Amino acid sequence: MIGRTIDPSFPEGVPYVGSVYNPRQKWWYVSNLTLDDAIIFKGYDTNPNVPFGCLHGAFKHPDAPGTAVPRASAETRVFALFED
Repeated sequence: MIGRTIDPSFPEGVPYVGSVYNPRQKWWYVSNLTLDDAIIFKGYDTNPNVPFGCLHGAFKHPDAPGTAVPRASAETRVFALFED
């Protein structure tokens, strides 16, 4: 599923990729991350009309102690271009 956000700050919208249920999908839970760990999503498509990105999500872990530090997320996009 492909869509665009609706936001007055971005009149053209921002493209996003969504998903519908598929029993063949695979999801992973990455546990025990430290401040020195990072998860990297890599994506590329030669068609400029296709949204660029990777589906990912977060959830509230039911076993987290009440004193746990809330999770924080930071996103950085990096492009590397190489000549043939």
